[in-house]
Amino acid sequence: SAPTTYRADLTVEERADKWALYIDEPSVDWNHEYIAIASYNEEETKTLRQWRTSAHWLLRTLKRRKQILYKVGLYLLKAQPALWTGKGTIAPLTIRALADKLGLHESTLSRAIAGKVMRTPRGLIPLSTFVPGNSPKDPLHTALQQLIAQENPSHPLTDDELKQALQQRGFQMARRTIAKHRQQLQIAPSYRRVNKPNSPSSHVPECSQEPPRDSTKPA
Repeated sequence: SAPTTYRADLTVEERADKWALYIDEPSVDWNHEYIAIASYNEEETKTLRQWRTSAHWLLRTLKRRKQILYKVGLYLLKAQPALWTGKGTIAPLTIRALADKLGLHESTLSRAIAGKVMRTPRGLIPLSTFVPGNSPKDPLHTALQQLIAQENPSHPLTDDELKQALQQRGFQMARRTIAKHRQQLQIAPSYRRVNKPNSPSSHVPECSQEPPRDSTKPA
């Protein structure tokens, strides 16, 4: 089965005996064919002007986000030398300390690193790992909780059904991996969630002594 995949937003690599940082976000720009569209009446002119204004705002926002992400990565690259060489571990920071170093507001920085991942010689590292205590929810965990909160309490979603629903949201992983993350959230298997909505027993955590159907370690 295919392993869980996450797209890295930043990459740290050693090039010519130096550490380099690359941003992996795709480039977004104008479609000049649409810019050149001529309007033939006042209503079309107004609509095109609104679209262009919205596009300008979006491009500025994406550019700003990209700049902030690069600043964060560059600071971490310089502040964590032992981590990249394998001679040390992550030296955690507070969100306030990092925001002060970068000249950013804490809320701005928190939004910028939410869900972002860095590819390093030590593997994939969520940026939130560098600022413990400010870690946003794992997007997979959020999706799992949403699906289970919306399920029919008389027919709860099985792990296979959760797998299919998550695939539609862009998460590609094995059923046993879904089971592992469900257990981390202390959500019981489907046969134990069969109950009336909001019934206390419908939210009983899965007992640790009950092994999952497939005891193989997640891929």
